[in-house]
Amino acid sequence: MSRKLIVNADDFGLTRGCTEGIIKAWREGVVTDTSLLVTMPRWEEAALAATQAGLAACGLHLTLTVGCPALAREQVPSLYGSDHQFAKRSAWQAGKRIVLAEIEAEWRAQLRRFLASGLRLNHLDSHHHIHTWLGPDVLALTARLAAEYKVPVRQIDAQSKQALRKLGLRTPDAFCGGFFADGVSREALLALAEEPWAGVLELMTHPAVFDEETKRISSYCGERETELALLCDPAVRQAWQAAGIEMVSFDALNNKEAEHV
Repeated sequence: MSRKLIVNADDFGLTRGCTEGIIKAWREGVVTDTSLLVTMPRWEEAALAATQAGLAACGLHLTLTVGCPALAREQVPSLYGSDHQFAKRSAWQAGKRIVLAEIEAEWRAQLRRFLASGLRLNHLDSHHHIHTWLGPDVLALTARLAAEYKVPVRQIDAQSKQALRKLGLRTPDAFCGGFFADGVSREALLALAEEPWAGVLELMTHPAVFDEETKRISSYCGERETELALLCDPAVRQAWQAAGIEMVSFDALNNKEAEHV
C-alpha cells in the first residue's frame, strides 16, 4: 500500500505570526493542510490570507479553551471563564461540568463562522485535542458534526481512531504528534521516510513567524519558528519524495484530488 502524508499546521489564525508562518510553510515548505481557529481576533485576517494564497480548503480547529466563544455568555454560560473568554484547559481537566447542548451550540456557531469565510471545510480537529478526551459524548458530538458536513476527523491514538471509525467517520490511518517541543528536529522529519506505515499518516505541526503577540498568547512560541525553518528545509521534501511518500491534504480522505504542488 502507498504511503500518503498529511502535514497539518494547527492554530491558523491564533496570531498574525501563526498565520504568516503557516502560509509560508504551505507555499515554500511541506505543509499540505491547516486548521483555522475562528475564536481569535485575527481569524478573518487568516481566512483572507488563505484565499489570497490560493489555499481554498482547510479544517476547523474546534475549541473550548482559547479565545472568545462565538456565542454570548447568555447562550453558553458553562463555556465561559471568569472573563469574556473560554474557560481554561485546566478547568476542563479538573472536571468542569460539561453541558453538551452548549458545546454543540458553540461548535455549530464556529462551523457557521468558518463557512461564512468562503473557505471550504475539509476536516475537523480541535485545540488541545479536546474532542478526544472530554468524554465519549463530546467525541460522539464531533462525529455527528463531521458526518453532517461530510468531512473526516483527526484521531490521535488507537482508542480515538477505533471510536471514530466505529461511529462511521473517516480518519487518517495513523497520527504523529511527536514533532512538538523537544521532538522538533530535522532528524524527526527525515525519519518519517523510513517509517513503515501504510495508508494515510497525519503529522501535526505548529509553524509560526515569531512575534510578540504569539509570545504573549502561547507558551509554545520559539519552537514554532524552529518548526517553520525545518518544514521549509528542501532536504525534508527531497527525502520524502525519494522514499515515495505522496504529500496530500485531508481531501485525500474525501476521495478528491489532493496532491500538494
